[in-house]
Amino acid sequence: PPARGPPARLPEPARGRVGSSSEFHPSSPMVSLGGTPQSAATPSASPGFACASPSAAAAFGEPPPLAPAQAPVATPQRRAPEVNSQQIAQLSGQHTQMMGVLQRRLDQMQRLKDLWARGDIASISSILNMPQDHAVFCDFARAVVQQRLDSVLNLDACLVLLPILRDLLSSKYDDFVATALQFIEVLLQNFSGLIADTRKSCSNIPERQLDLPREDRLRKCNACHDHFREIHKLLPESQLGSRFAGFKPTLQAFLTGC
Repeated sequence: PPARGPPARLPEPARGRVGSSSEFHPSSPMVSLGGTPQSAATPSASPGFACASPSAAAAFGEPPPLAPAQAPVATPQRRAPEVNSQQIAQLSGQHTQMMGVLQRRLDQMQRLKDLWARGDIASISSILNMPQDHAVFCDFARAVVQQRLDSVLNLDACLVLLPILRDLLSSKYDDFVATALQFIEVLLQNFSGLIADTRKSCSNIPERQLDLPREDRLRKCNACHDHFREIHKLLPESQLGSRFAGFKPTLQAFLTGC
């Protein structure tokens, strides 16, 4: 048999840089680990590594795509109620009456202001002699309480104001009743001591001893005491009365103490 020589050597592949055109080309097929040919470049990939999903874009430092702007929601506008000529005529007919009420209220307030300036509080009852004047007196009472002018009131003023306040307790308006209770409480704080001391001190005076000023003061104190007793009977038991829950025991203690 013929002599066998050394086996022919296969040519070695060309050596070059990894990724060079001699070894790899985008159009050349690649063999995956599973043996399935794959394309080297996918259609979704781009030279700048742009990704379609927001999470992948955020991972590579690119901002996610902006959400589409929503159109503003239009709020429905309410139409103004239509007013017919009959309604206008009805309102115009009551305008004259309302103007008369407000004008009288303004005139009465000016008279009260003049009496206060002169110090003639005893004449208030001669001005406020009608039921519609209750609103005027409530304005006067609120002004006295809010501006803390009750310190200038005397026993004569207390005697005149208590009957008006007693009538206000029977009003159908809660605002009037609340104002009356608040003012009665102020009068009780200012004059309870004077009334109690006068009634106690004069009870020990002999009947033959003549003291006209003291007797006059005793008469006024007794009248105020009677007014407070009548007011105690008229105190409301409703929810409005609960706002002045502490006033009723105070008034009861005053009446029983003197």
